[in-house]
Amino acid sequence: MRLAIVALSILAFTACHSHARVAVPSGHPGQATASTDHGLQPGDHVRVTLVDGKSMTFVVSTVDRDALVATDGRRVPYQDISRLETRHVSIVKTTVLVLGVLVVLPIIVVALGGTDSDSDSSGSPAKVICTELRDRGLFDARLYATDLQLSRLHISPTTVRGYHLWAIPYVGLMRRSQLATRLIQPLAVAWAQQVCFDYAPDRAGYRSTVLGRLLRHVGEPACWVMGFIPRRQARHSPGSGVSPILN
Repeated sequence: MRLAIVALSILAFTACHSHARVAVPSGHPGQATASTDHGLQPGDHVRVTLVDGKSMTFVVSTVDRDALVATDGRRVPYQDISRLETRHVSIVKTTVLVLGVLVVLPIIVVALGGTDSDSDSSGSPAKVICTELRDRGLFDARLYATDLQLSRLHISPTTVRGYHLWAIPYVGLMRRSQLATRLIQPLAVAWAQQVCFDYAPDRAGYRSTVLGRLLRHVGEPACWVMGFIPRRQARHSPGSGVSPILN
């Protein structure tokens, strides 16, 4: 299982975001300037290289006429900036993350942790990832309930079987490793948000993201393929507590 944690850590540190260079604003106190003039907005994550060679990263709070102001109150004058970059979602890197987590990692988890473990050492029913996160207070209850309802209606049984093939052993990994929990949480939330955005009658409060779309368009087919892998004899019955959805 340690190998699985290392693999997921490498994927998480190398995927999802990249930095794009933007022009350094040339504003000064006597010159009016708008944030849209140079593409910067409050909330942007930026990486700044100063003229003295030092670098810093921060979230933009305010785009002033002569400086960027960080959310922690730091003020960086434009005249002190030699290079300015903004962080954005990388389609290529995010695709690599999704493929790695939902194709490579399940193989590692299944190989090291078994293919069909429906109860833990205490005999309690096995849980899948979103349920485990919700029980720990790491997953919004409203989002969980809506995801649960919509998944029952729209996710195929074959996809569910493939998902359970690796997700049930992964819950055991989460119970032994905080790192495994932290790394899988944003993926679980993004997937649930995307399902609710796609199928809920009222989309208010749900969002579609690049990561969520990739999880659905790449991860779900991968789980569907895994659903055809022969499994060991299951020890659960219809009342065992393993919910027949991706939760």
